Amino acid sequence: MEGREKGKGIATPIASLFSVDEAQKAAQWVNDSIAERQKELDQLNAFIADNNALKKVVQKLPDELSHDIM
Repeated sequence: MEGREKGKGIATPIASLFSVDEAQKAAQWVNDSIAERQKELDQLNAFIADNNALKKVVQKLPDELSHDIM
């Protein structure tokens, strides 16, 4: 690190890279994407719960439907 002091650098303000409008649009896009993925996750969790309930019914079914032949 010749010619430079250790620990020194240049901080670039984020506002100089992106406009406020662009940053707000990006934040809204991220929030919309998260909401969409959360909805998909909720649907998958509901499917898992339904599937587990169905699995339990199917496992109990032979016990409830068995009859002695003789």
